[in-house]
Amino acid sequence: MIPTEAVDEICVLISASDATAQFSFGLLRCRGKVLGAPNRDLKRGVKAAGRQAARWLWSDEAMPPNLLRNLPTPTLSAIFATPGRGNGQTRINELFRRVHGQIVRREVTLTVAQQDDGMKRARDARHHLQPEGIIIPGTRRTTRGSPASWGLAVPRKGEFIATLATGNASEDS
Repeated sequence: MIPTEAVDEICVLISASDATAQFSFGLLRCRGKVLGAPNRDLKRGVKAAGRQAARWLWSDEAMPPNLLRNLPTPTLSAIFATPGRGNGQTRINELFRRVHGQIVRREVTLTVAQQDDGMKRARDARHHLQPEGIIIPGTRRTTRGSPASWGLAVPRKGEFIATLATGNASEDS
């Protein structure tokens, strides 16, 4: 929505879709002819003609998929079954207990932990889940074995991937 003070100015247009894992980013001089009728707050949407007239710097570009959005409802329910403060480790453990062979990004750990130290909870999950036969290798070269040697994606800094100790990655259980 374009506020009245931005009319006739160059504005940044951004759209993103978790459903398609794509984003667009562009610029548009927001003159009256490319804007729709004002709402109660006097803000105006960009018409289709305005979207066509925009100078798109990135259009329908790929972005990382939203892991949580793509998990089955029963899996999400199990991960978030223990709500509230102080239960971040329990939720993170359940995430890695149920999601194998998929990159888990920093944003996911923060969302699941629901606390500032979500990354620490993810690192600590290694020790909690090892007795269950679940391993979460690190990104350092000193890690014994590696996700690549098991046929898995290799996590970058701030990412994790879980698998069974046998190295056989399964999708989501």
